[in-house]
Amino acid sequence: MLGLGDPDSVIVGDDQIPSYVAWHLAGERRAEDPRMLELLEPCKGQRARVQAFAKMAGAPPRHGHRISLVDLQGH
Repeated sequence: MLGLGDPDSVIVGDDQIPSYVAWHLAGERRAEDPRMLELLEPCKGQRARVQAFAKMAGAPPRHGHRISLVDLQGH
């Protein structure tokens, strides 16, 4: 990717990177390669950098039920 000198080479086939890109560019938690490529289209020429920045910025928040906390001091 960037190490090889091509700032526009896009990684496809990864399970996590499309979701990272979709979260940071569109606020969507899950995405597949076609949606990621659609979101990266305006960044043509620098898509590898955008992917790298999205990955460094972090994963989308987890979803699902949270366990409620139990006060153990009274026991």
